[in-house]
Parts: sequence; C-alpha cells; structure tokens
Amino acid sequence: MYKVTIVSSLILAATFFISCSPISGNHPSLKNDITDNTSVSAKTNTYGAYLAGRVAHLRKDYDNAAAYYQQSYSQDQNPELVDKLYIILASQGKVDQSYPYAKKIIESGKDNSFAQMIVAIKQMHDQDYEASIKSLSKNTDPIYKSFINPVLNAWNYAGLNNKEKAFAEINKLDKEPSFVPIKVFHQAMLYDYFGDNRNADTAYSSILDNKDAEVSVRLLELITNFLVRTNQKDKAVAMMSATRNNQALDTLLSSLYDQVKSSDPKTLQPILSSASVGAAEALFTIASTMRYDQAIDVAHMYTALATYMNPDYSTAKILLADIYETREMFEDANRIYDEINDDNIAYYPAQLKKARNLIKQEDFKSAEILLKSLGESYDDLQIYMELGDLLRLNNRYDEAVYYYDKAISKTKSLSKLWVLHYAKG
Repeated sequence: MYKVTIVSSLILAATFFISCSPISGNHPSLKNDITDNTSVSAKTNTYGAYLAGRVAHLRKDYDNAAAYYQQSYSQDQNPELVDKLYIILASQGKVDQSYPYAKKIIESGKDNSFAQMIVAIKQMHDQDYEASIKSLSKNTDPIYKSFINPVLNAWNYAGLNNKEKAFAEINKLDKEPSFVPIKVFHQAMLYDYFGDNRNADTAYSSILDNKDAEVSVRLLELITNFLVRTNQKDKAVAMMSATRNNQALDTLLSSLYDQVKSSDPKTLQPILSSASVGAAEALFTIASTMRYDQAIDVAHMYTALATYMNPDYSTAKILLADIYETREMFEDANRIYDEINDDNIAYYPAQLKKARNLIKQEDFKSAEILLKSLGESYDDLQIYMELGDLLRLNNRYDEAVYYYDKAISKTKSLSKLWVLHYAKG
C-alpha cells in the first residue's frame, strides 16, 4: 500500500540528481549590466564554470560536474546551485561535502526531506545520535514516519546504548504488514549488536525457518558470523554446505563457506561492531526496497549513504556499481568494484563484472588481461566462457576454442553445454 507514497515523496526529493535542465530564472551572473573589465572577467568565469558543470552533468561525469558547480558557486552564491550540489555529492557518498549545502537548503526554509536526511546521516556518522534523531523527526511524510525514521532511529538509539528505545522504534514497522520481514531482520541484528545471544539466535533462526523469506548472501554472512562467535561453528559450516546449491551464486557462496570454515571463534570480530554498521544496513534496506526503475534515483542515494556509513560494506558497493551500470556509467561502476579488497567474498564477482564493463567500453585488451589474471586464482567456468566469447568476437578463433573447451570441462549443465558447443562450432 506504500508503493505510490514511496515514489511520490522520495523521488521528488531527488529530482535534481538527474535533472540537467537550465537553472530556473535568469542566472544571477547575467542579471546586471556589466560595466567594467573586472566584472566581465569574474562573471565570465562564473558562468563558464556553470556551463562546464552542466555539460559534465549531462555526460554523467558527476565528479567534474560537482567541481565546476562548486567553482561557480564560490564566485556567485546562486541558491539554485545548492540543490544540484548537495544531491550530486550525496550520490557519490561524499556526505561530508554534501552536508554544508544540505544545511543551506534547510536554513533557507525549504521543505526538503532528503536534505534533512543528509544532515541526519552526517550527525549519525559523527555519533551525534540525539541530533540525528531530532533531524529525522522533522521529516513527517508518511513513508518517513512509518518506515525510514524508525529503522534509522533504531540504530541511533543503539548508538546511545538504549536497547529499550531501539526496539520500540523497530517495532513501529508492525503497523504495515509488508514491513514485518524488515522488522524481524533488524530485530535480529539489534539483539546481535546488544550481545543478547539467546534472542539473536532465535530471531536469526526464525528468518531461516521462514520458507517465504528471501535469504541473501549478506544475511548468511551476518548469521554465520554470529554462529561462529557464539561457539556454533559446526552449525555455521553445515548451513553453508547445505546452501551451496545455487549455481548462479556458487562462487560467492563458496567463498563465504571457505571463510566460515577457516574462521577462529576466539578471534572473529562481529560484523555489527558499531551503530554505524547497523545504520548502513538500515540505509541498504531502504535502497533495496526502492530498487526498481521508477525509484532508481532513490535507490542510488540511499546505497551511496550506506557506503558512507560503512566503507567496508561490499554488498552495498555491488548494488551501487550495478546502479551505475544501469545508467551506463561504466567507469564509475569499475571504480566501485576496485574498492572491494581481494580478501572480500565479493571480490571475484566484482572483478568479473568489471571485465564485462570493459568489454562494453570496447577495451578488449584490458578485459582480456583481467580475465586471464582472474583465471590464475579462480578455476571457474564463467571466466572461460567470457574469454571464449571475447576472443571469438575478436576473430581469435583457436584461442577461443581453447577456453570453450576449458569451460565445457567445468560443467554438466545441459543448457550451458549446448551454448558452449554452439559457440565453439
């Protein structure tokens, strides 16, 4: 029942992110007659920087768009530029830079929920939890009151070590049946965070026992981390052994299985090590809820905020890069993939996606080098299929056949074998 509300109240807050239309009204630098050479130079530089920013914006080059807009704003405080700047910077996870512009919007008296959100997230990041709660309370749209504010405030109160209020906030999601699975997930994480192992175990188990629940790799990561730390490593290993039956996720799940199997209960650190990590999970929850075409801008914003709150959050980085790919911003996507360390379970799928992006950019040499490098560490069917296709498209048929044969030797799937034999032929 909240789908329409989500789209209407949240997309409006992010319209400037994709809007590249000219600034409404006359640009201030053109309002007055130019009477001397000094003002000619200054105003030309101001408007030139704005035009350069707008061109970069149109080209989805947000780094340069922000830099040029900031240059123009520093010379001529055009309030319309503030709307563009805080959104562009927030979309890149640069909340520290976005924050001053978001504050200017609020101080101007505008009713802008997302600007208020940026302020609240910055405060939360700086562990000023009381201020963050106060900032969030100013967002009164139904979707904020019923969903976004409770899930974020639960972690604000966790940061204040107020367990009772943290659970009171997350329990507000009970009012909307579609939010109940989100409530249960965050309840489990809150129990885990507060060290209430008995209730955490029960809550995590209830999610796994629910046949209708979607079990993500991130959820498995959190649960196995909890089980190993609470002297249930055998259970964690058995769970991962039973889970490795999804061929599409096999490499990722195998990496997690290996990680669990080699983990030491005495030294393993909790994933939910701070309220900021929990807040990142909350922001990612919001982003995932919005991840459909109508609300891609909103998903983009909240995923970027999640990576700001937890720079090591590889799942959020994968989603952010995927959104960049949807926007055909392949260089930005690859930059995000390269931020994922090689000891992370998401490293291999991230690098494989990077290779595909290089192919889309027609940088075949770099793609080939990357795929062959991955092949040295991962004896995986997908690498050999990708190399075979890449080499075939570049008319290097003998080399392509070699990799198709390697791929054929790695699979028993009839559908994949048919495709491979057809490509080889």
